[in-house]
Amino acid sequence: VYAGEMNDERGLGRTTRVALSVAMQIAGNIMAPLLMFVILVLLGTERVTLMPWATETGWRFLLGAGAVPSLFALKELIYSSESHEFLTARASGRKGRLEDVFSAIEDPTYRKRLIGCSLGWFCFDVSFFSVTIFLPHILHDLIDKNDEARGYLLLNSAVSALIN
Repeated sequence: VYAGEMNDERGLGRTTRVALSVAMQIAGNIMAPLLMFVILVLLGTERVTLMPWATETGWRFLLGAGAVPSLFALKELIYSSESHEFLTARASGRKGRLEDVFSAIEDPTYRKRLIGCSLGWFCFDVSFFSVTIFLPHILHDLIDKNDEARGYLLLNSAVSALIN
């Protein structure tokens, strides 16, 4: 929503900004397991599994890498100006559109669409995040039944990157 409402001096249209925002989310979903894979290769799966310092180093690096895009977004938030639409609405004295949202929800046609859309997103989230959350357990049961952990973390990282 914010990407569509912010003013952009570079001349990008609203649709382009929203599409760019979604594309960055997709890139982030791909980069996270790939960075984990790189950390596991550099530090070694045995070290990350057995040595606390390697585990600490790995997750701290990944957390720091995940903060970098947020810093760029924060810079855009601080230094970008308000959109023309927002300034016009503010000048006309209109406080917000929350009342419009509630009146739309009261309409049976919109309520059915909202419930349908919400259920669709709920099913997508359950299927996507269930795979992400339970993937280590599934791979462990399929491959590493004896808890040897040889290559298990690398395989988990590679499969996560492919699924995303």
